[in-house]
Amino acid sequence: MIELTLSEIAAATAGSLSNDLDPSAPVTGNIVHDSRIVTTGDLFIAIVGENSDGHDYVDAALAAGAVAAVGADSGALGPR
Repeated sequence: MIELTLSEIAAATAGSLSNDLDPSAPVTGNIVHDSRIVTTGDLFIAIVGENSDGHDYVDAALAAGAVAAVGADSGALGPR
């Protein structure tokens, strides 16, 4: 996997970073959408599904070592 920083990912996706994130922080792990398998360095993607909303699992993903979370609901991704 190519190692990218949070600012590079934000630029590539036309996204923005919350103020509490270090733009130079590298994503050294995988890109995952299941908070139960997050490991240190991963980037968590909060996906809204038919039965669950990934935004509900952002705290768990960050606690498990995710560098950051990506999602559509910025209010659910804000400072923790």
